[in-house]
Amino acid sequence: KISKLKIHDGRIYILDSKYRQGIFVFDSAGKYLFKICKSGRGPGEYKEINDFDVYKDYIVILAYKSALFYNLNGEFLYKRNFSWIAENITIKNDKEVFLFQNTFLNKREFVPFHIIKSNLHFKKNVLYLRPIKQEYHEFYRFQVYNDRVLLTSPPLYINTIYDIDNENIYPF
Repeated sequence: KISKLKIHDGRIYILDSKYRQGIFVFDSAGKYLFKICKSGRGPGEYKEINDFDVYKDYIVILAYKSALFYNLNGEFLYKRNFSWIAENITIKNDKEVFLFQNTFLNKREFVPFHIIKSNLHFKKNVLYLRPIKQEYHEFYRFQVYNDRVLLTSPPLYINTIYDIDNENIYPF
């Protein structure tokens, strides 16, 4: 099952989420190039993939409490750990990385919907946004469109596209 498809610099990146096997990479003609399928606990390995994004020279895989960075040939570079689980990622630029979280923020606070805005190195959490309604589902995806970050959900859940600016989330 294809859960995400991303086109970057003439390559097609596909996340297989049925078995969370990995990311498959093809050229623009559809020829298979390689896959990132590194299940495990060692360097460059992950238990399962929650999401991914491709930005500049990086493939960034969002896994349990971490982001793993690979080059565009699928070679592991480094890992950044978090103290929380993020389900979705989009990288707008070096200073604006958006992560969606639908989990416990800490041992006492459950956050049904939480967006964390950080930089590419995940060293500083800049902004925590909560949308207007709290009955949102975990099936969200970010999209970058015309230098704007949009939040979408499959039509079965919510049929509104939301725009995320520096301070708020509002219908697009």
